[in-house]
Amino acid sequence: MSKDELGTRHRRALFLGIFLLLSLTLVFGAGEWFVRWRGLRDADGTFQFGGLPIRPFALPVEKARSIVTQYLSSSSSFLLYDPDLGWRHRPHGRTSDQWHRVNADGLRSDREYSPGMRPGMVRVSMFGDSFIFGSDVDQPDAPGAQLERLMQQRGLDAEVLNFGVGGFGFDQAYLHYHRDGSRYDTSVVVQGLQLENIGRNVTIFRIVAVPGTAVPFSKPRYVLRNNRMELINYPAVPPEEMPAILSGFRNWPLAKYETSLRGQIPAALVHAQPADLHPGRIMEDPPWPANGGRQPPL
Repeated sequence: MSKDELGTRHRRALFLGIFLLLSLTLVFGAGEWFVRWRGLRDADGTFQFGGLPIRPFALPVEKARSIVTQYLSSSSSFLLYDPDLGWRHRPHGRTSDQWHRVNADGLRSDREYSPGMRPGMVRVSMFGDSFIFGSDVDQPDAPGAQLERLMQQRGLDAEVLNFGVGGFGFDQAYLHYHRDGSRYDTSVVVQGLQLENIGRNVTIFRIVAVPGTAVPFSKPRYVLRNNRMELINYPAVPPEEMPAILSGFRNWPLAKYETSLRGQIPAALVHAQPADLHPGRIMEDPPWPANGGRQPPL
């Protein structure tokens, strides 16, 4: 290959590279312009496109104030503040479309259950988040109801208790079993696995981790200290205190445990030990006994 041919090829490759770079710059620039044109910022300053918040998120102080006010003014909300779990279902609660209905203990069912089991009965207790609860389906199509029908079709005297609660992490599901589920005799306990829930275990305010949420509550979470699991934010912050805490969140003693804001918390709090933080909101074990007073392993 002659030097002229080689030079021509190099020039052609350079031209194509520059053309591709300019084309990509034009496409991405147009896309950026379109997103900024069609997007908007909410009252807290978080940019949203298509109704979805875009990182970096601003602390949702005004959003929290709005959903807390709405919750406090309602007498029929499907979720209630729970100091032990963060939130729970309203007894006999139901959504406006009637798809979601719970009994007196907040289980997804149109009937009540006795704590004990009949001889020969097989009972399954299911714990988890909205996937276990079945948020996208009507009552008969919820996972617990379907499993119960399948077991009964096989000739079993079966009951399936659905303890699922939307938005729960594994920690809340464990606390739910420990406090409420253990009051029911059961053959099998099922913990639903939804991998995104792992992230929920290291958050306190759902509205900070998920700005689009309508859940106006905080939650307890576990931290590891001296080879023991300790509960912090216990009891959970009442919803009426949320806007004030979020207003000064980066100086809140437990802010370092809101993992979604890592890197935005003052160093003095990041290096603080749990014993130095709000002693009224830290404990090693839940106060209620389970399984006849035996503490389950953590």
